[in-house]
Amino acid sequence: MTAKVGTVAAALGAALIALMTACSTSTEGAATTVSNTTSSTTTSAGRATSTKASSGTSPTAQLDPCDLLTDAGKAQLGLSGPGRPDHTGSGRSCVWQLRGPQDTYIFGVELNDKYGLKDIPADADNKEVPDVGGRKALQTDLGKNTGACSVNVFVTEKSRAAATVVAGADLTKACQLARQTVELMEPQLPQ
Repeated sequence: MTAKVGTVAAALGAALIALMTACSTSTEGAATTVSNTTSSTTTSAGRATSTKASSGTSPTAQLDPCDLLTDAGKAQLGLSGPGRPDHTGSGRSCVWQLRGPQDTYIFGVELNDKYGLKDIPADADNKEVPDVGGRKALQTDLGKNTGACSVNVFVTEKSRAAATVVAGADLTKACQLARQTVELMEPQLPQ
């Protein structure tokens, strides 16, 4: 039963992170600043990265979501490794899995270069939460029985950053971890 719950949580987490983002593609080559292109490079650590260039209006356009959690931040969350880039949706995200004794937790860090907090659908289960690093924050419970929660923070009117966590079926734990994750990544965001 425990393995099944962990597998369901992992699948659900991947699906929810995909839903919180929108479409982009990745191509081989060096990063460029040409409008509306995506390029991929490999870091010295051997991790593939992707930078989707924008029209230059978003301060998040040149950031890599996998770099938003420092090694110290990942350690505080119990995470290790570089994370896996995910390019499903309009945002760019990086995903880590933390296998526990009973559940697998999934952590996603997302940058959205086109949509701000006000663009999150009003019919989502949103609630305002205390600011993070002086930035307005919005929490979205992604399903009452799924243990999935996202905390989004303001970057500009047309960009945001988010942390999404799936914590088995424990919504309270997911929201606590999403808040902690966004607090750890916020200092890397542009002012």
